[in-house]
Amino acid sequence: MKLLTFHRNNTLQLGIHTEAGVIDVAQASDGHAGIPLTMDAAIRGGADALKALQGLADKFTGAYLKEEDLQPGPCVGTPEKLICIGLNYKRHAKESGMAAPDSPVLFSKFNNTLAATGDAIPLPDNAVQYDYEVELGVVIGKEARHVSVDEALDTVFGYFTVNDMSVRDLQFRTSQWLLGKTLDKFFPLPHIW
Repeated sequence: MKLLTFHRNNTLQLGIHTEAGVIDVAQASDGHAGIPLTMDAAIRGGADALKALQGLADKFTGAYLKEEDLQPGPCVGTPEKLICIGLNYKRHAKESGMAAPDSPVLFSKFNNTLAATGDAIPLPDNAVQYDYEVELGVVIGKEARHVSVDEALDTVFGYFTVNDMSVRDLQFRTSQWLLGKTLDKFFPLPHIW
C-alpha cells in the first residue's frame, strides 16, 4: 500500500495510491472511527492505522481521484522533529573541504522548510551560494529512546528521498548551520511513499 498527501481546501489530505487511482481517505472513511485522516495520524497509529487503511482500500467502491489532478503535498505533514546528519560520508566531507567528523554532525530543519513536489522554492536576495544534496529521509514512527541496534528498524515507519537545500554562504556564518538550512521550502519531499 502506498500513501500520499495532497492539498484540498487549504488542508493537507491523506490518500491511498492504487492502480485504479487515489482514494481520498477522509471522504471514503465516512467518519468511521479508527481510520487515520492525516499522514501524521497514520504515522502515530503505526501498524493498527496501516491495517485500518488497508481495510478501507480493500473495501473501497467509490470514485477514485486522478493523481495528476491533485496538488501534491509533502509526504509528512507536521513532523515533531526534523533531525539531519551532516558530513555523513567521507567523500562529502572531503569535497566540502572539511575533516570527516569523529561523531555525527547534527542539525535541524523546521516545518517551514517542507515543500512538495513541484513547489516553487523562494530564493533570498541576500545569498548566492545555493546548493542541494539528495538524502535519505527516515520517519521514526514511534517514540524511541535508548533503542538497541537490533531493535532500531522496528521504530521506522518509512523512507523517502529528500533534497537538503542549503545556502552555503549563510550556513557557515554560524556553527549550527541554521541560517543556511532553514529557509522556507528548503526541504522538498515527494508526496508519496
